[in-house]
Amino acid sequence: LRLWFRFAGGVATRVTADVELADVQAEVRPGLPQLTLRHLMGRLQWQNDAGKRTVTGHDVSFTTQAGSVHAPTDFAVSVTTGATDADTRGEATFTRVDLAPLAAVASQLPFPAAWREQLAAYAPYGAVNDGSYAWQGATDAPTHWNARGTLADVGVAQHDPWPGIDRLSGVFDVDDQKGGLVNLAMRNGSIDDLGVMSAVIRFERVDGQVRWRRDGEGALRIDLKDVAFANADAAGAI
Repeated sequence: LRLWFRFAGGVATRVTADVELADVQAEVRPGLPQLTLRHLMGRLQWQNDAGKRTVTGHDVSFTTQAGSVHAPTDFAVSVTTGATDADTRGEATFTRVDLAPLAAVASQLPFPAAWREQLAAYAPYGAVNDGSYAWQGATDAPTHWNARGTLADVGVAQHDPWPGIDRLSGVFDVDDQKGGLVNLAMRNGSIDDLGVMSAVIRFERVDGQVRWRRDGEGALRIDLKDVAFANADAAGAI
């Protein structure tokens, strides 16, 4: 463990730490369960500059107590505090997030409560690469947000009303006000429990674009473009 400090006016404004720790036990925020990791490695930095707080990581990896390994990643999370919650802005960027190990420790991290609940319910796996998430308003209840990234063999458990999915890949761009789109590139994946049938539907490939938005009356509209699929039984396009 190595530490560097930067001070201004007698107050620390930046702290940098190179860490390689075993059997980590830490309280990340009061009221949360203790974070426990078998191994943690990388460079971490905290900075406070004129109302903007930033946490960054470089080449950070960790191993959960159950042995799930998160590959090395770079990330940055910044929050600029306004006069009110509505004026607060934040942004998070990352090179890679391995969903299974992150979900395993989500209850111990200061995520919004809804995120922790969804990660527990959907038990995701696979990875999201080159991602970003930006929001305005309180972190737990943003008034506006958008997210984008690249899915790599992502899977989630079935959880009403959504089906289970295995090995979904593609690029996504989602905005809470404008809607979103996913450019699909599934290979040897599957979808299960669609509601009309309980069997797992396996696909050798699924390609195409799915776009959704809400119309002026609030109804959800979904548009499919150049969607093509194939499996051992059939092939088709929409």
